Amino acid sequence: MNVRIYLRVSRETEAEIYAHQRETAIAYVHDKLGMDSALVYSEIVSGRTIQARRGLRTLLRDVQREDIVVFTAPSRMTRGGVGSGQDILRYIADHGAYWHFIEYPMLNYDSTLPSWVRDVILAVMNAMDQAYSERIGAATVKGLAKAKAAGHNVGGARRGAGRPRKAASKADEPLEPESLTVA
Repeated sequence: MNVRIYLRVSRETEAEIYAHQRETAIAYVHDKLGMDSALVYSEIVSGRTIQARRGLRTLLRDVQREDIVVFTAPSRMTRGGVGSGQDILRYIADHGAYWHFIEYPMLNYDSTLPSWVRDVILAVMNAMDQAYSERIGAATVKGLAKAKAAGHNVGGARRGAGRPRKAASKADEPLEPESLTVA
């Protein structure tokens, strides 16, 4: 059995949030689960789809029977809505593993809450996270349009003659998890 921790922030400027997630997860693994080691899958990525989440895809690829997957909260697991959240948790369960949410232990796989109640709560939370993500996306598009209308250069550098194509993305390559000793 392994404990697999998934940590995610949207931007590099959220280093403090990431540090808090990591500290909280390490304490949880040690104090609540009584384990002395874990594998950490962490990434800086914003996006609703699992295709954008290299760390999460790798974690799901690696998950094995009896593993415990630790998320700080459903919103760090996915912002893809009800279907996405259910798909991720169903995948974990189908592989004989379990999940824990540090901030919402009542939603843990092994909580005493009836599964139908847990599913309803998760569905509502995932729908709210998706709506939040959509609001941020719309505000970003609006802000970029406003900046462009004001004459600011927005977006990345344009490729042209003499400008090399960017290197291929590593988004399809698995992410190597960090092996962590918790003491």
